[in-house]
Amino acid sequence: ERIIALKHFFTVDPSYFESLAMARTEKGVGSEGVTFLHVSHMNLIKGIPYLLDAWRKFKQVGDREQCRLVLAGRRDENLDEVIRRDYSDLPGLELAGFVPDLLECLGDADVFVSPSVSDNGPGTIAEAMAAGMPVVSSLNCGFASLISDGENGFTYDFSDIDRLAEILGWFAEN
Repeated sequence: ERIIALKHFFTVDPSYFESLAMARTEKGVGSEGVTFLHVSHMNLIKGIPYLLDAWRKFKQVGDREQCRLVLAGRRDENLDEVIRRDYSDLPGLELAGFVPDLLECLGDADVFVSPSVSDNGPGTIAEAMAAGMPVVSSLNCGFASLISDGENGFTYDFSDIDRLAEILGWFAEN
């Protein structure tokens, strides 16, 4: 009866991502390893250092040389400095920068990761889910409530890098 406009509310048209979702069900993961993806306008509040600490732990276990972590999107200079100083040696880390074609970026990945320290509603979670991707999200992401652990992804406390590394490992093994 009444329409209420919500400022800064994010919506996703699932039909835009439908072809990716269909292709994903047929594709599966091959011997090339799992590609994890994070897309955002990155700054320290997005939790990227926590993700990179977990990635370091993840890469130290088992046969995971083929697994990749792609960070796509613009990064602010504070985060760039932290990455240069503390994480430039990480194997399998790709800094993609701005990606003009989100569908292609999502199509090349297997698992979406949103490690935010604080984020009301990262639309990238909804977009990844519409594209048929499982999502790993910190509980501090507003859209973490869309995730049912073990069904369409996993959630974890943003600062629990051991748990995040364990979840990444689960995807690599399964």
